[in-house]
Amino acid sequence: MQNKIVDILKTERWYLSIENLLRRLFSLNPTNKEGTIIFKILIRIRRIIRSISKSVKRYFLFSKNKINITLLFTCEKSQFDIKWLLKLNQLKYEWLKIEFLASHSDIKKFLDQTRNKNESDYYIIFDRPAIFTKFGLYDILSAINNDRSLKLLFADHWELSEGKKDHFCKPSFNEHYFLSYNFVQLPVIIHSETLRELTNHHQFDLNNICWIYNLLLVAYSCEIPITRLQVLAAITTPYPKSKLALLSHARKSLVATYLNNKSIDAEIKQISDEVFYINRSLDINKKVSIIIPFKDKPELLVTCIQSIIEYTQYKNYELLLISNNSQEKNTFDQIKKFQKNYPDLNIVFFEYNIEFNYSAINNWAAKQSNAEYLLFLNNDTEVIESGWLLNMCKHLQLKEVGAVGALLLYDDYTVQHGGTIIGIGDFAGHAHRHSKSSSYGYMNRLICEQQLSAVTGACLLTKSDVFTKLNGFNESNLAISNNDVDYCLRLNILGFKVIFTPKAKLLHFESKSRSNDYLPKNKKRYDKELRFMRIHYSNQIPDPFYNQNLSVTKEDFSYCEQF
Repeated sequence: MQNKIVDILKTERWYLSIENLLRRLFSLNPTNKEGTIIFKILIRIRRIIRSISKSVKRYFLFSKNKINITLLFTCEKSQFDIKWLLKLNQLKYEWLKIEFLASHSDIKKFLDQTRNKNESDYYIIFDRPAIFTKFGLYDILSAINNDRSLKLLFADHWELSEGKKDHFCKPSFNEHYFLSYNFVQLPVIIHSETLRELTNHHQFDLNNICWIYNLLLVAYSCEIPITRLQVLAAITTPYPKSKLALLSHARKSLVATYLNNKSIDAEIKQISDEVFYINRSLDINKKVSIIIPFKDKPELLVTCIQSIIEYTQYKNYELLLISNNSQEKNTFDQIKKFQKNYPDLNIVFFEYNIEFNYSAINNWAAKQSNAEYLLFLNNDTEVIESGWLLNMCKHLQLKEVGAVGALLLYDDYTVQHGGTIIGIGDFAGHAHRHSKSSSYGYMNRLICEQQLSAVTGACLLTKSDVFTKLNGFNESNLAISNNDVDYCLRLNILGFKVIFTPKAKLLHFESKSRSNDYLPKNKKRYDKELRFMRIHYSNQIPDPFYNQNLSVTKEDFSYCEQF
């Protein structure tokens, strides 16, 4: 009976095919009002069909489930809303157990017990009151049933606050981001054997109130895979403001221990109630070649160079100025002026007069450098904070890091680039574009250093030997656009991390130095470059540092209901 019902519901596949066809036809004529109404009705019908399908599957999964689960709430039962308690009480299954650990002594007692024996196969842990969404428990159980090798997982959640409902759609586990901010929070799903292994580990601190956070740090240190489920599985409320200082102090202690165990010398600075800045020491003072290609626009070039000279705390750098078919006398005069006024700074001027090919120009410039680090910088940028290059170098000195990108702002001080997300827009988009620079961003991502799939080449620091190993930017297929994204994705494939740091902040007068990709004269070239990216990197979508529940048409991390 079960199979017959599920098979019937699987006929939604034919519906999906029709929906996709309509979606494509509608995209050709998006102003068609009748088409809009029909499209919305069809989407609503599909959601109903999917909901019924999931409900049936949930029924059979729950009735035949053989995995023992314990829901673990590290809070008092009295902290729960009555309606939430009623919903929890409805979860009456012989394979499901619910425990409330009201105090830290209760938690310690529980963890001591699990070290000796476990009555459950998996624990679903909540660090404050929460309930499951309609299909939250089903989605978690379904994931475990489909892959019993999963040992440690986390899922997305909703947060209710003052009448608002905020989504927390998380990226894959990310060490840099997690050290800055506890983006995982809840729910955390862990296998009983993994829980025993981690709580017996010498790096686990049983006395720290942020013990769930500690579990994840120890797991990452032990190279235990931490899997993300891209499902909004739970609903909770914010941490009580009265507890934030206590939680922050406890987490700071764990981060300090973690860094010490990895022999990382760093100062942990608190920059908000929940966010730390890990100010690493610079162990290696390597030479940086700042490569700036340009074609005239002396006013932009002067602003760029002057800002570097005035605002760069890191002193071991040189300027490589690459003229590409410049003709204005003032351009050359300004360069000579800089060379005369700053004799102690190595300002090297080259002419490379080929047809404009951003990749080829930068590749050629890199070969003129003997520096260990290469910084590719647009001439339409302006440095506004002195620590920009120092902070970028602090990350690049790490063996596993291949490139570092910066926070770029428009001249009205709204965000132009807060990292690059694969799969937004044509192929890749800029995170938090047009957000206020004073904003913390979605899930604090605008103030946290973090690993991403890519960063923009408008300000990109990389290792010269790695750049050479990868044969630089792709000048054959990506002369002007997406060469930076391509380079970062090739770094990822080699196992290098790409880091975004908001502690390197510059203004970017975007595309004032070259024409727009969408102009008719550029369309053929741009379409060709997009085709190359889509063909070669289709397996990089969805972006692991984004979330399938978020919009692929907007750059503001807005929630996108699944069709």
